[in-house]
Amino acid sequence: MIHKYRDVIRMTLFGRHDKNLTDTTSIYQGYDRYAQTITGGSLNSISLINSGTVYFTSYPNVYFSNSSNISATSGTAKLSVTSAQMSPLYSVNVTNGGTAFTSAPNVIITGGAGVGAVVTSTIAGNAITSLNVQNGGTGYTTAPTVSFNGGGFVIINAVLTTGTLSSFSYVLAGSGFTSAPTIVISGGGVATQTTTCTLFTGAINAITLPTITTGFTSTPTVSFYGGGQATATTIIGSLITSVLLPFSSYGSLFTSQPTISYNGGGVINITPTMNGGNTIVTGFNIVNGGYAGCFSSPPTIVLSGTGYATATCTIDGNGVINAINLPVVSGNNTFTGIPTVSVYGGGLPSTTAVLNPYTLNFGGYSLYQNIKRLRFDLNQEFQSIRIANGAVIFLEFIRMPALTNLSTCYKNLRVIGAQNITVFDSTQGTTGNPVLFTCEGGNTATNYYLSNTEYSRLPVPPNFLSKGYIEFELDTVLTGANNNTVYTQTQLNDLIIKVVIAEPDISETQDNNLAPDYNKEDFQISRVYNKLRK
Repeated sequence: MIHKYRDVIRMTLFGRHDKNLTDTTSIYQGYDRYAQTITGGSLNSISLINSGTVYFTSYPNVYFSNSSNISATSGTAKLSVTSAQMSPLYSVNVTNGGTAFTSAPNVIITGGAGVGAVVTSTIAGNAITSLNVQNGGTGYTTAPTVSFNGGGFVIINAVLTTGTLSSFSYVLAGSGFTSAPTIVISGGGVATQTTTCTLFTGAINAITLPTITTGFTSTPTVSFYGGGQATATTIIGSLITSVLLPFSSYGSLFTSQPTISYNGGGVINITPTMNGGNTIVTGFNIVNGGYAGCFSSPPTIVLSGTGYATATCTIDGNGVINAINLPVVSGNNTFTGIPTVSVYGGGLPSTTAVLNPYTLNFGGYSLYQNIKRLRFDLNQEFQSIRIANGAVIFLEFIRMPALTNLSTCYKNLRVIGAQNITVFDSTQGTTGNPVLFTCEGGNTATNYYLSNTEYSRLPVPPNFLSKGYIEFELDTVLTGANNNTVYTQTQLNDLIIKVVIAEPDISETQDNNLAPDYNKEDFQISRVYNKLRK
């Protein structure tokens, strides 16, 4: 038998009786109107403002990175360089150290259209073991020639007669030559020339006069290379002339100008040292921090790929990176693996990235809007009740628990199954379960005693109670501070909801058991069960 129930129904519901308390699927994402969705923002092109003063000997890697996109290139982008650029001498490699040097010989750098390079030598076991660039000079368009004199091995002087090279005098003619070395005549106001010589029992015994013998204003230097003794090769660098887009550029999003940094290229080889979990940089291993005269000022060190941070460094008197400072000066020294080390500034190229337009879409389903479905069984108390049309549900009292660690954030209680679910809700971003009650004070459990001028009155359908349970949604902000700790048993123990379902009595009746008309008077003052209606 269906009864038309027209009196007031009161319910007191406790959060600890929520049937979904341990059901993880009852906590779900909600619509967050503050959420940002970014589209576009990929790299469109790269503008080279200037090529800088740092010269590379091979194609370096380029990294486009910042805190919003830790690495756009995965180390795959390359640079275009050209050997036509005038550059300093970058390095000198020993190819034959000789066998009879008793001291470090003089190193003579000639040719290559450049000037000013200064190189020193070191020996061990009567052989040249290394050649060190002290000054790279300027203006080299091709690799210059390296020759030697002195070092207790070869000392040959040019003899001038009134500005004309007439012969050579031998102080030390060398030893152990397996073939005739090349003789270099340099300086003295005449362009550098090479000439031939002859040997006797492995020593130089005669030098052919070069093509130009006149016009000397001072005595030229006589040096040698080859012949089975003391040879070296030189390497000059190239300036960057253009920057190529990385292959992955169109899959990378930037909302601001990325940092464009470099490593490799024969100039930079720096690796980080990490803690045991590869999550924190503890120091740096500087394998190659540049070359003599490389950096005009200390560049910025960039850590990217598995996180993002920058650090400062120092350079020595030759413009080479010699130390990197910790802690980092921006970003966080927290990584998911070993980051890539790259540098920018200090004479490296000035570049800017042109970005594709990006769009910010506000609002969307987000982890930061947390919703829980609450279900309370009615234990078959009201399933047979059919509520009259026009019935409403409202709150008489609520104790809202502390659901977040934020002192001020909203907390909403919504009714599932109310008749006005087609009302648009800007918090949910759509039509949905309407708000019955809202408050702030996120980290404090608070009691609210409500009057009928404060609460929402939501229409409910006649079959609202026929399911045998009543459901609500509780939502609040999900922050990093509380993460997955919302809606625990302890928190929901503090939730108390007192709801009232009332039916306006729009017909004349003498039945004092029926509820009076619903009006705007304070619900706590005007007794609902007024049996003395007159």
